[in-house]
Amino acid sequence: MLNRPTSTLREETEDRSLARDLSLDRNPLIRLVVLFVVLVAPFTAITAKLAQLQGVEQDDFADGLEQKLTESFQAIPTNDGRILMGGTVMARDVATYRLKLHYRWLEEPADPGWLKRKAQARLSKADRKKRDRVNAAQEQILEERHRLWERLTVAMNITAEEFAARRAEIQKRVEHVVTLVDTKRQKRLDEEQQQRDAELQKLSDRQDWVDRMATQVKHELTTPPRRKQVEPVVVQEELDYHIIAENIPFERVTEIVTQPTLFPGIEYEITTRRDYPQGPLAGHLIGFRKVIEPTATVDGTPAAETDLIASSGAETRPDERAGQAGIERSYDRFLSGRPGELRIVRDAEGEIVLREVVREAQPGADIELALVEPVQRRAEALLDRATQTRPLRLDEDILFVKNSSLAKKDGTRDENGEPPAQVATGGCILAMNIASGELLAAACAPRFDIRIMVDFREEIWQQLQKDPGNPLFPRVTSMALPPGSVFKAMTSIAALEEHVIEPSGTIQCDGYFDPRQPNKHRCYAYRKLGHGHGPMSVVDALTKSCNVYFFNQAKNLGPQRLVSWSHRLGFGELTGIDVPGEVRGIVPPAGVDEFLRLADFDEHSERAGSSGNGIVRTSGTASRARRWSQASTIEYGIGQADLAVTPLQIVRLMAAIANGGELVQPRVVHDVSVLRNGRKSSVELPESKPLQTGVSERTLHFVREGLEAVVLRGTASLTARHKQVTVAGKTGTAETGFNRPDHAWFAGYVPADRPQVAFVVALENGGSGAKAAAPLAHELITELLEQGLIAPATMPSAVNK
Repeated sequence: MLNRPTSTLREETEDRSLARDLSLDRNPLIRLVVLFVVLVAPFTAITAKLAQLQGVEQDDFADGLEQKLTESFQAIPTNDGRILMGGTVMARDVATYRLKLHYRWLEEPADPGWLKRKAQARLSKADRKKRDRVNAAQEQILEERHRLWERLTVAMNITAEEFAARRAEIQKRVEHVVTLVDTKRQKRLDEEQQQRDAELQKLSDRQDWVDRMATQVKHELTTPPRRKQVEPVVVQEELDYHIIAENIPFERVTEIVTQPTLFPGIEYEITTRRDYPQGPLAGHLIGFRKVIEPTATVDGTPAAETDLIASSGAETRPDERAGQAGIERSYDRFLSGRPGELRIVRDAEGEIVLREVVREAQPGADIELALVEPVQRRAEALLDRATQTRPLRLDEDILFVKNSSLAKKDGTRDENGEPPAQVATGGCILAMNIASGELLAAACAPRFDIRIMVDFREEIWQQLQKDPGNPLFPRVTSMALPPGSVFKAMTSIAALEEHVIEPSGTIQCDGYFDPRQPNKHRCYAYRKLGHGHGPMSVVDALTKSCNVYFFNQAKNLGPQRLVSWSHRLGFGELTGIDVPGEVRGIVPPAGVDEFLRLADFDEHSERAGSSGNGIVRTSGTASRARRWSQASTIEYGIGQADLAVTPLQIVRLMAAIANGGELVQPRVVHDVSVLRNGRKSSVELPESKPLQTGVSERTLHFVREGLEAVVLRGTASLTARHKQVTVAGKTGTAETGFNRPDHAWFAGYVPADRPQVAFVVALENGGSGAKAAAPLAHELITELLEQGLIAPATMPSAVNK
């Protein structure tokens, strides 16, 4: 038996030689040893290598892991365009700096894994295996972190408690995200396990025991086992930098970022904030832009888009701003700058090791307003005086106060012995170039400091909401009032164009419209003096503001032609101003006979207005809730009945009378300019062509004559007549109902003989148009003269004739 170490069947008589002793066939023991070595040696080598990797080279592999780099892209902030009024900056971006601290440097307590890796990075390979050295390095890092916090509190000029609160707030937010992600992951894993178990059970129910056993074996071999312990969740927020301070001075930021050994884990970010240095000046027109705040989803996580941007299909970027009102909103696409792109390379801990600009940022375009600053300021000051309010600055305790220097007690008299003028609840003043439609002034009151919309304060916002003067209401674009006698200019045009009366034809005014009802539909002269105006031509009727004349003209025209000409001259229509929020006012829809059907003459129509002070707020055409009557028709002719118009529509009518019958489109913006390659160029804006009304020059001649006579010898001769320039205009005193004071109007153009600028003054509950509105127009004209926007008369006779 040669396969045994010794043979019991053969004697040991043969000679033993070395070759024979080493023969595998003759010595089976050697063969077994060789086989054992061949089988065991590879496993021994593998085991040794595993021991080396696990025990000796473990830290080397951790070093390699730490050197793993990732890249991301970040938007480079840019400046949005400025809004300028002449040489005055109305809106601009101001550069600010933010300090950001890496999450691991603010987390409390420190993350054990991060702390260990930081400690090992400071030790040699030999020291990493010594627990006492690792513990000492970790204590050193914690001490450095504490000293970092102390330095940051000094640099940010805050207390240690305030900084601790900021860190706690950031950590709470990040931990909330971690909890949400972990909950969703656990829910997903449970659902997957339930789905697998359900599928396995479904198969088992349809199979015999052999197939079930085969299915179970297949499931165990192909399905990875579910871990009893799942790796902890690490979200991006734990590897990112978080804002710990904003609006840090540049010098302080430089001091911090140039000392990385004293301020580890710190980075800075340049951003901008919107600034409105002029505060309440033209605030309703300028508007404001704010950072688009992310909305909240059902589970509480921040959403990527707001309703404003989602509606346009655009994606939002962090700190992206959008115009919310005024010019900031309507010209947002020009004002918004295009951010650049920055490539950022981070190590495994998320700390930045490289920055690279991929695309340069492109600033937004500058907007130059047509408004003339001195005229705008004067107009606002006039309204502040008329309403006895003044807008306070953002840093004042209250936002609106009554101006005690202007307030007068009941029963007092001014220096001329006259009773004090009615204090208006609000108002609007417009001045417009009759050829281009550019607004030289667009003021309203009460107003507010536009900066509060950016630097939001709850107590100020609540005060604004409760203010009875409603300072948030944009009266330039959204105020609609019954126009009163100002509307008689429109009725005159309609009557002359429809030939219901000739320019020289007259109508007898006895002071009232219907002899059977002398206490209704009367002239002011009859109410005050007890007699009428006598025979009135169209020029005379405009001069004296004769109600009876226009009652008759409205009756002769009929509701259909009255309403048709109203729409033709821009009433009930949008003017197209380049500021959002414009309303149409209230005018019956043209061509709807059902709405304009006539009823008995004795029926009474209600006054226009939907609020306690007679202000009409509407965004569409007239409501059809009220029934139209013949009384409505004649009252419509003098600017009453169910009628409400905007100051923009009135100033547009006056401009059309002055420029030959063209309805120009009001515009607040004069120019949009962009900077490209170091050169400034203007952006071509959509051209707006004036609407041709088709009013004959003959009609315009007599209406102009009447408007000029109003100031020379009519209702405004004592308050609007100017020594330096001829003025054409029309007063209006509109009844409001609700037992409140009348609305005061005065509108016209200057110079009367060479028209350049149309204007309107509208005062809510301001009283008489001649006494309250016309004096303000007089002062406005003086400012236009001082600024050289209109030329004075060359001959005194031209003014005093």
